[in-house]
Amino acid sequence: MKKSELVTIIREAMRKELKTSLRVIIKEEIKNALKNNIKKEVIKEKSESVDTFKKNITNTIDLEKETNAYSKKGKLNLILNETAKLMTEEDLANFGTENSEESNLPGMEKSVLNTSNQPEHINKVLNKNYSQFLKKMDEKKSKQFRP
Repeated sequence: MKKSELVTIIREAMRKELKTSLRVIIKEEIKNALKNNIKKEVIKEKSESVDTFKKNITNTIDLEKETNAYSKKGKLNLILNETAKLMTEEDLANFGTENSEESNLPGMEKSVLNTSNQPEHINKVLNKNYSQFLKKMDEKKSKQFRP
């Protein structure tokens, strides 16, 4: 047997061995890397969710500390306190007056009613000032009330 034949036989044996063993080694390394990455991602997600949970708890605790007792019901009281924080004193002073035609409170945008294409008699009904009529109705109701 010549030296060159021996070298080729050794090379072929090494190639076969490397193919089989490298596949196993690579698969194991990939599994380990994925496990580590998944563990790191899960840990990050858990820590982020814990952080957001802590922030939410501290926010609700802060809200509860600053709350007024508007109602005995907890949820209703929380909503009323949140609403009270949104309204300024000027908004409260002008609320329901003629000066506050379209209130600037959050969620109270101007009406989108377009009356230009309506007949005249419908425009009169839609744009009529009913305040005097409502006052008369209130007076009649208060007279009818019997203790």
